[in-house]
Amino acid sequence: MEAISLLTGGLNPDIILLDVVMPGMDGYETFEAIQRIKPFPVMFISGNDDSTSELRGLTMGAIDYITKP
Repeated sequence: MEAISLLTGGLNPDIILLDVVMPGMDGYETFEAIQRIKPFPVMFISGNDDSTSELRGLTMGAIDYITKP
């Protein structure tokens, strides 16, 4: 994934906005990969508005989980 490559290449963002539903790796897998590089602050922004998805994201360590309209 391009974002992972950018982070391993030295990109140092203040925050990462991450969707849950993505092609290839889903947002949760991407979050885990990002956290192995460095504990960047990640906020999920997703169309999944069920409490299970939100709880999973927050339990993993995301700073917030916002649902899209």
